[in-house]
Amino acid sequence: MLPDITLNHIGFRFTGTATINHWGGGQSEIDMKAWTTYDELDEQKMLEGINDAGFGCESIDHAEITCYALYDHGHVVYDYEDYITSDRIPMNPKIGV
Repeated sequence: MLPDITLNHIGFRFTGTATINHWGGGQSEIDMKAWTTYDELDEQKMLEGINDAGFGCESIDHAEITCYALYDHGHVVYDYEDYITSDRIPMNPKIGV
């Protein structure tokens, strides 16, 4: 019989894509720079991480986010996905990050 092991939950990692509005018109989809939080998960922390991957844009129209739960020893487990509309994105998302 194999021994039991205990994994400790240590945080969350977010990845995804954002649809951005370009200066002067036009839209495109861009892979966001991934972000991690080691605090308790709440919607505000997730929303604050939405970004344009440093591309630079006028605004972010919407984002599709995938959340992974992080455990010690490098274990990563899919948690959930969310579609974020512009009315949920903070007034100052991380544009130009």
